[in-house]
Amino acid sequence: YLRQLPYQCVVKTDGLTPDGDGSVVCDSTADAEAAVDRFAEEFGDTLALIVEERLTGQEISVFALLDGEHAMLFPTALDYKRTLEGDAGKNCDGMGSVAPHPNDSPELRDELRAALIDPLVRGLRAEGLDFTGFVYVGAILTPRGPVAIEINARFGDSEAEVVLPGVSSDFTLLCEAVLAGELPDHELVTDGLDRCSVALVQGCLDPASPEAAVGWPFGPFAVDQPVTGLDRPAADDVSVFCANVRRDATGTPRTAGGRVLHVVGTGATPALARDRAYDRIGSISFPGMRYRTDIGAAPAATTVTYAEAAGVTAGTVPTRK
Repeated sequence: YLRQLPYQCVVKTDGLTPDGDGSVVCDSTADAEAAVDRFAEEFGDTLALIVEERLTGQEISVFALLDGEHAMLFPTALDYKRTLEGDAGKNCDGMGSVAPHPNDSPELRDELRAALIDPLVRGLRAEGLDFTGFVYVGAILTPRGPVAIEINARFGDSEAEVVLPGVSSDFTLLCEAVLAGELPDHELVTDGLDRCSVALVQGCLDPASPEAAVGWPFGPFAVDQPVTGLDRPAADDVSVFCANVRRDATGTPRTAGGRVLHVVGTGATPALARDRAYDRIGSISFPGMRYRTDIGAAPAATTVTYAEAAGVTAGTVPTRK
């Protein structure tokens, strides 16, 4: 089946997996066959696979607040899901985000509402689902228009760190409007600033040692490393969000997971927000600290590609091995 596909594909296991998002974005048929073999070895006779078209375009994170009948769009964001510089390496939970999205415009927001959010609201109502709250639609801006990859009943991380701080509206009033079904009576007010978030993750402690844990998200990683530099006085233009940090008996912050911190810079321009985030990172350290240095940089000529998971693409079928 893989060998007869007329396009590059993505191979995904059915259901949640501990390995990132469980998707393998394939450059060739050989990559796809290797992914199937690896999944078959891991899951055996219980393996269920989905093979779908690989999409080309730029990712966009779309957020909306729903009251059951109406939807309020929040600022868009761009999430950097690849682990390495230049959008290389495997997909992970995210190495950083910027908001608003570099391609953001009133015209794009209208298109996103018409292509993604309004159909979602209509679909929920048609199926009798009384959903209220936030939805996060991960999509790709393809040549044929926005295409949904995933729909989540939550905010994305680290997108939340660059979107929510810019909201000036009274958040409690918005929540009350959701419960009352009165979202159209309210307007979302934002501060209009740009934000750049960079994830600091637990990398390898000793790259020269073949015995060392390789680091998140490539494999085992060693936590409980002391974190320094968090005691710097707070500033309006920089925030540090603790993702996987704990304090030991002496009060020392220590790493407690793969993504340790999110450092967010704020500014009147994307460049200023990015500079402030990386300037703050320069004063933070922990053994094995790793991060991407190109979050928020000018986009390269090549584009990010992800799997289409909004629906089975024509000509593809779920397969079982």
